[in-house]
Amino acid sequence: MGWWGLGGGGRGGSRPTSSQRGCMMGRPAEPWAVARAALAAAGIALATFAVTGCAVGHAQRVTLSQHRMFMLHRAVDTATLEDGRLPATLEGAAARAGVSEQDRVDAWGRPFAYEALAGGAGYRLLSLGEDGRPGGDGAEADFGSGEDD
Repeated sequence: MGWWGLGGGGRGGSRPTSSQRGCMMGRPAEPWAVARAALAAAGIALATFAVTGCAVGHAQRVTLSQHRMFMLHRAVDTATLEDGRLPATLEGAAARAGVSEQDRVDAWGRPFAYEALAGGAGYRLLSLGEDGRPGGDGAEADFGSGEDD
């Protein structure tokens, strides 16, 4: 018997050919095996997003909107300190402070509501939430912040 029981002649048997070694170690990988594995991984990722994406997406949008509100609060506060009164518009204060147009809208792409409170007691910024309409509960609830909070 030759090398690895393959038979063969000569002194101690002949070495197996590369194709024989491949057969002994297992079949060579199929060309589509990697593509199938990648598609399976993408499917798992997509399924995970489908299950958790909606709830996480809403919370992330609220957090992003709150972050943008913070920047706008700073713009309004700066304008108020410089001018001695609340700015007439949120847009004016934001532009003056260099807040980007992207950061002047909530995470759903709608402008924040800006209102001066009665008697000059401050102001309020408000996002109308996911549905874009006043009021609502849960994911559709409005949220905001202001000087009286």
